[in-house]
Amino acid sequence: MIKRKFYQPKEKLISTQNEPYLPGQHTARYPDMYETYLAFQETYHIGLNNFILTNGCENALRIALLALRIKNLIIENPTWAMAEIIASSLDIDYAKINYVYNNKFYLEPHEMTNNWLYTTDSYNNLFKHDNYEASIFPNVILDETYTLQTLLNTDRQLTNHLVVIGSFSKFAGCGLRIGYILFHESMSQRFNMLRESYLSSAACEFIQKREKISPQLNEYNELYPIVTKHPCYTTYAEDPGYQLPHKEFDIGGRTFYRFGTIYK
Repeated sequence: MIKRKFYQPKEKLISTQNEPYLPGQHTARYPDMYETYLAFQETYHIGLNNFILTNGCENALRIALLALRIKNLIIENPTWAMAEIIASSLDIDYAKINYVYNNKFYLEPHEMTNNWLYTTDSYNNLFKHDNYEASIFPNVILDETYTLQTLLNTDRQLTNHLVVIGSFSKFAGCGLRIGYILFHESMSQRFNMLRESYLSSAACEFIQKREKISPQLNEYNELYPIVTKHPCYTTYAEDPGYQLPHKEFDIGGRTFYRFGTIYK
């Protein structure tokens, strides 16, 4: 099987890194992906065989579905709509598994076979929830865009039954388009075959600064679970005193609203 080489230092003049460049002129140059990957490795203390970088979380999920050669996918519901869209575009058979509510949100029991579960880590853009139970859901694509929990945990445990995707968009700005996939080293060649050749120059420059992202989700003294850095929360429809619901959704016949406040 063909193998894909890792990025090379610029001094080796590999591929497009020796494109013509005239000093003092606005000639576009490709970013240094070799240095970008090394910077990410050093900043988050993760092996080069355990991650690839992507242009945002959308591409991270698409690449994960392709690399894992998933035929059957279970998607938490409600959640990020792009999970269903990307699965549909790849002709992946999928089913939705609902959250239920009993003083907290959690996934309803489900009999898994060889399916993979797409689920979010603690926050799904609508409410804070309990995470999946590994004994029920053995094969998981975990989206940690709202927490970066695995990325920031140097004691992380990566197995061939868990693939973690994430993004810096909630903490560093969506325009940078920095996404990542974390995986067991046994999957390295498969994921690297599908890796994107380049990120944006802005994303590469950000990573090369080696400044670790430190999410602070609880900085607003919220009354209800925060789902982003912004002061948003989920509440019941019958709760008094709140107006202008941002999103309305139903869990087990009970209506919830996702609210946000406005800074003055």
